[in-house]
Amino acid sequence: NTPSFYAYGTSVTTLANDTLTRITVAGEQFDNGGCYNATANNATLNGLTSSPSSFTPNVAGLYFFTAMLHLNHDDYNVGIVNNKGGVGGSETYVALSYRFSDTANSTVMVSGFSVMNGSGNQVCLTGYQASGGNKDNYNSIYTTFFGGFLVKAS
Repeated sequence: NTPSFYAYGTSVTTLANDTLTRITVAGEQFDNGGCYNATANNATLNGLTSSPSSFTPNVAGLYFFTAMLHLNHDDYNVGIVNNKGGVGGSETYVALSYRFSDTANSTVMVSGFSVMNGSGNQVCLTGYQASGGNKDNYNSIYTTFFGGFLVKAS
């Protein structure tokens, strides 16, 4: 089911208070089809502009995405966002999970389906927290990851 990818955290992302933040997932386990941008800058992949840590498939169809984020805080949001920043269309949520915990060091996993147009819309992992200050995520293959694959082409 190409294109498909799996990326994991290799560096800390600081989530500013009360701000939707793109999470850096730059370690590629695999990228079948070359549609995942694991760099810190915009890149052209298969003729399409892709934002940092974003998946920009060149095949239209239904996709499945999954992601996980670990944050040392007791309540925060983790989402898979379609078109953060408006590239290829307006910003919409593919999936958003809200986690409230009485203890810090919790992990939130989200997943969802999205129809991708194959001509520029993209998906990224995001986090949101409102602790009153900045918070850093944990950044390893076991605590921060993002992946997805084509289920069926249009």
